[in-house]
Amino acid sequence: MRLCASRQHADVSILIPTHNRVALLKRTLQSLLALEIPAGIAVEIIVIANACTDATADVSREVQGAENCRIRVVDEPRPGLNRARTRGVAAASSELIAFLDDDVWVEAGWLDALLSAARNLPAQVFAGRVTLEWETGRPAWASPDVERLLSINDLGGETKELAGSNQLVGANFAIRRSVFEKVGGFQPGLDRCGTDLLSGGESELVWRALSAGNRLFYVPAMAVRHWVPAARATVKHLKALAFGRGRSRVALDRKGSREHVLASARLGIAQAVLGGIRAAQGSLGRQPARRVAGVLLSQRGLGAVFALLQVSEAGSARAWARRARSWLPVSTRRRWIRWGSLRRVMPVSRRFGFDRGRPIDRYYIEGFLSKRAADVRGRVLEIGDNTYTQRFGRWHVTQSDVLHAADGNPKATIVADLAAASHIPSNLFDCVICTQTLPYIYDAKAAVSTLARVLKPGGVLLVTLPGICHISRHDMDRWGDFWRFTSLSAQRLFEEAFEPSAVTVESYGNVLTAVALLQGLAVEDLQAKEIEYRDPDYEVTIALRAVKAS
Repeated sequence: MRLCASRQHADVSILIPTHNRVALLKRTLQSLLALEIPAGIAVEIIVIANACTDATADVSREVQGAENCRIRVVDEPRPGLNRARTRGVAAASSELIAFLDDDVWVEAGWLDALLSAARNLPAQVFAGRVTLEWETGRPAWASPDVERLLSINDLGGETKELAGSNQLVGANFAIRRSVFEKVGGFQPGLDRCGTDLLSGGESELVWRALSAGNRLFYVPAMAVRHWVPAARATVKHLKALAFGRGRSRVALDRKGSREHVLASARLGIAQAVLGGIRAAQGSLGRQPARRVAGVLLSQRGLGAVFALLQVSEAGSARAWARRARSWLPVSTRRRWIRWGSLRRVMPVSRRFGFDRGRPIDRYYIEGFLSKRAADVRGRVLEIGDNTYTQRFGRWHVTQSDVLHAADGNPKATIVADLAAASHIPSNLFDCVICTQTLPYIYDAKAAVSTLARVLKPGGVLLVTLPGICHISRHDMDRWGDFWRFTSLSAQRLFEEAFEPSAVTVESYGNVLTAVALLQGLAVEDLQAKEIEYRDPDYEVTIALRAVKAS
């Protein structure tokens, strides 16, 4: 095996972080030194002694001396897997950097497969195959979930491109140095540190690489066997791993796709509950594999929840909560909502607020008509009754007419369907007031045409329409409740009957008044500033003024 004698000539750098595991490290190095290297290829092996207090450096030199090969050892005194990996990259000389755990056995074709993939695939990241080698044999209860916790990565025997960074494991992967440096390297707080079993630092790194347009390929011949000692093949250890995996998911969301932090919390709660149910079912049914899988799922969920509730050493739970909220974009930050009496599937009232005071939409309607009181003059037609004619026209009105769709209204001077009212003479009225009427006429376009036709030249049409509003059951059961409008739909509808420049549309309302109206609350339930605030995305009432051309 030819190893590079200087940092300038390495074709591939193999980095092995380790912490006080000399026996396993020696086994890994021996498997690497047994590889056959193609002619002209230089390889460097860099062992990163991460806060080691044992004889790691001596064992590395022993293996090197026994095999008559040079192996470089660098020291990283700060504990943490990603810190060790970063120190190794700084010491490496090659553009192609491979990462191995200190407890793997490298298969004979590993290096050939890596070099071939680096030459022939349009890839910047390479995920190798990882199988498990059990010290005491694979337990009967070891489900695929258990194997994934122990870092298995067996995606079949074909080389293929992978779409997700969660489809590689840190025990066996490689990346081009230029990509590593471009995306910013490893994040220190996202992986193992002492007894803290966080994981996923490599997934977060590769996620950033893929987000930047790089490509990840699975190379099955780049294979290693991952050692599973008896101490790790226990439910106790796996529970700790699962708990750490749950915490890691939240940490990954925080550092990577930050908008998913709250989703992680909800998923964690669901996993904790579902896992507990499955574990109980497995125990009752004497199904050890199902029981263990349930326990691990529950632990993963609890880990996620714990990560979000954990109080940091730097401050109180409230301070931690403020920091957690800062992870999120403003648009996704969530506060607890005190629904109070509004947490209900039935409204407070179905009478639009009449039984509580003044309806909210009436406030908007009357505010609009008050501003347009000067238009209410001469001969005025109003739909249903003449309340607004008298209130806003007063002595400026010379004649008041009321239109109703059916007989029986004593105030009606005209009985007609606005959609079919050819018997009403044209050019008759100086002003028409039509409030909350068009939703109950199926052929609204014909009704608008009638309103335009009966106006005198220069006459004014004052219209209000519901935007956000519940069904009027009284009207639905008699003649139908067909439409709700937006300011745009109202503009388009009336511009077909009037000159576009003669049509003015405005909207009233906001999310609070919309909810209040839907619940049947009244003006008296809100503050004036709450009612007056206008949000164009929540159009409770649309008001329109149209003038007929002279």
